Amino acid sequence: MTQISHTAPDQGATAAQTAQSAVASVRTPEPLNVLDKVGMGILGLLTLSGLWMMLAPFLVDTQKRGAEWSAGTTNDFFVGLVLAVLSLGALVTVLAGGLTAIARRARERAASTQA
Repeated sequence: MTQISHTAPDQGATAAQTAQSAVASVRTPEPLNVLDKVGMGILGLLTLSGLWMMLAPFLVDTQKRGAEWSAGTTNDFFVGLVLAVLSLGALVTVLAGGLTAIARRARERAASTQA
């Protein structure tokens, strides 16, 4: 959310100076805000849930070793696989977007300090 200063402009200030001070007072959002972090946590839990769905039939011995897979085991494995792949892909996408924004901001700061 952006915040704009509501202070009265200087009487001697020009319109350009007033506009520049208004733009400077707008707070830019963080690359990874709280909602992004919560979303990444949820996506991480979904990834772990998918992995658990894939492995649970073998870990809790509902599927015997060496036996032909039952319909339930096949369903659990492939639904878990889809869930894990999709949530991991979304997690990587959100994280990459945040890292890109951080790198862009660092380049902008470096360029402004060199100028």
